[in-house]
Amino acid sequence: MEEVGTDFAALLRKSSVWAARLHHFNYQPAEYLHPTKREQFTGILASDDVWNKRRARPALSVHILATLGQQGDACFDLAHEEWALLLLDTAQLIRLVRHVAATLYSSQITRCIAQNKLSLWKRLLGSEGYKFALHGTRLLPDFNLAETDVEADEALTHAYSWFDTALSPAPAPMLARGRLKLPAGIPQSSVDKKLAQQLIFALLHVLEPRWHSSFAAFRTAPSPR
Repeated sequence: MEEVGTDFAALLRKSSVWAARLHHFNYQPAEYLHPTKREQFTGILASDDVWNKRRARPALSVHILATLGQQGDACFDLAHEEWALLLLDTAQLIRLVRHVAATLYSSQITRCIAQNKLSLWKRLLGSEGYKFALHGTRLLPDFNLAETDVEADEALTHAYSWFDTALSPAPAPMLARGRLKLPAGIPQSSVDKKLAQQLIFALLHVLEPRWHSSFAAFRTAPSPR
C-alpha cells in the first residue's frame, strides 16, 4: 500500500504530466470505468445521468474504490511495465485491442472470401485494424499464434482476454483498477502471460511509438534532487 507522499512528490519532479496521470488512475476510477461495469457499483443507485456528470465523479470514485476494497491502496511504483498499458486512454485502448484481434485472426481474415463476413470484420476492427490484419502483421515478430477460427463478433472479446492476461502480473491495486477499463464479461484466457505481454507490447510500440517512448523515458529517468 502506498499513500500519496514523498514517492509521489518525486514523480512530480520527474514529470508533472505523467505524475498526474498516475494520480488520476489511482484515485479517479469513475473517470475511466467502462460503462458496462456501472451496474456493479449501484450501491449509490446512480443513473447514467449521474455517471456522466463530472461533479459526481469524485464521490463515485470513492464508492468504486471502497467496493473494490482498494480505498486505502494506491501504487506509484514505476518498476511495473504494465503501467504502459494501464495508462492508455480509452481511444488508445480500443485501438490497441482492435489490432490485437487483427493480429490473432489475420490468417482467418485473409482466407475469408464471403463479402458479408469481410464487411463485418471491417466494421469490428475499423479500417485501420482491418488493413493491419491484411498487411501489417509482417511488422511484428513471428509469435506463432495458433488461435482457432472464431465468428467475427467474438474476436474482440478474445482480444480483450489477451489484454487482461497481459495486465495480470501487475500488483493488486494496479490490476483491480486496470480491469475497470475493460468491458464486463471478459473471460479468462489460458494464453501464456509472457506471450500475451510480448504481443501486446510489440503492438503498442508499433501503434504508439511516441507515447511509449515518452513513458519509458519518464519511467527510467532518475528523480531530480
